Amino acid sequence: MKTSVTRFLAAAFLALAWISASSTPITVSSGAAATLVAPGSPLSGSFDINAAVASAGLSGPLSISAGTLTFRFSDDVDASVRTASSGGSLTNLSYDFLGNPHYTGSYYYWLETQLVNYGNPLETASVTVGGTTSAGSSPYAFHESASGLTQRTHTVCNFLGICDLVPNTTRICSSGFVSGCTDYNIYDQTITSTSGYSGDFAVTMSLDALAITDLLADGLLDFLVAPTAGDFNFLSASLTFDIPGGSGDPGPDTPVEPPDNSVPEPASLTLVIICMSCLLAMRARRRSRHPAARLASST
Repeated sequence: MKTSVTRFLAAAFLALAWISASSTPITVSSGAAATLVAPGSPLSGSFDINAAVASAGLSGPLSISAGTLTFRFSDDVDASVRTASSGGSLTNLSYDFLGNPHYTGSYYYWLETQLVNYGNPLETASVTVGGTTSAGSSPYAFHESASGLTQRTHTVCNFLGICDLVPNTTRICSSGFVSGCTDYNIYDQTITSTSGYSGDFAVTMSLDALAITDLLADGLLDFLVAPTAGDFNFLSASLTFDIPGGSGDPGPDTPVEPPDNSVPEPASLTLVIICMSCLLAMRARRRSRHPAARLASST
């Protein structure tokens, strides 16, 4: 009895493993060349799975239940929009032993700051496949850098023609009298910031029912890429899907079955139920053949 049960379970698990491994994942590229996608010039293309299915050695009517589409893009590095502003304020500066100014100390100096900002515009790609439209955008990033402090100077010459560089100063008065005024050395600094949208991005979407129907009709699936903001570089497009193996060569004129919209019972669950039912039936049969064992277990 134990041998027959073991053989049955081994056969059931082998059948389950065969069902799990009976589908073949296939990935195909659209073949569309990398190109710039600009407003008013959408990009259209298509996937052709026929050659991939044939090279995988699959035969029989096709059956596709799901798939994933991935479209990759990159920012085309538009000329950044530049804005600039400047302003001055008192700041706490001091010199280190090498003569370099720093923002510490007890002496105040006048700092003229030049702010330069670069902004990258938003770029968004819209992708339509079947009856689904999805969108993606280049990521947002911010970076800021500051130059060192530069002391502003001018040349002063005496009556002998000997010239020297002297610091530029700005006078700030706390009152209307000259005695309440202080001259401060002037330093310059430039702060540059870059903010906006740049870099690579992708749009990932799943096959809907209309897309699957198009694929099963002739092995072709069309797509459309259009910019909804800015312009960008189209890099690549790929389609990944599973096809269960079949038997027999369908040939070019054999009609292809459309996708089954019903929800089948999972094969693994069916096998588990069959195994449990058989085990319970065999146990009940064995107990019915040995009433003495059943009586002993009840007492």
